[in-house]
Amino acid sequence: MVRFLLDAGADVNQRSMTEQTPLHQAVFYGHMPIVDLLLEYGADIKAGDVNGLQVVHYAVDCGRPEMLQHVLSRGADVHATDSNGWTPLFRAVVQGAATKIAEVLVEAGAEAAAVDRAGLALPAAARVLLARGSYGFNTYTR
Repeated sequence: MVRFLLDAGADVNQRSMTEQTPLHQAVFYGHMPIVDLLLEYGADIKAGDVNGLQVVHYAVDCGRPEMLQHVLSRGADVHATDSNGWTPLFRAVVQGAATKIAEVLVEAGAEAAAVDRAGLALPAAARVLLARGSYGFNTYTR
């Protein structure tokens, strides 16, 4: 169906009310063949939504390391920042993503010394989370 719509002239980079593209949604919901199809038709892998979240941030949020590796291999920016100045690694730490997500990002060159727009450094963010009762990364999912 997606190929049919694209062949019929659908805009591969059409935006929703929150500036999401079809690629954002395909990544978040883990539809790897659709991700590849959208990229084949020219989807912008670095497009940001209303909050500046790029596809790589959505890959962190979906919690699938293989999807994250895939979008990074297709040109997603491991250093991309959202409107808060959060890199994908910063987002993974703050949201308690699975350890494997952080490993993929670090292996791809993510900076552990990242600082957000409020001036909070990644190690400091981790300390704040621990002080508030977080037990670190979620090692039980995916």
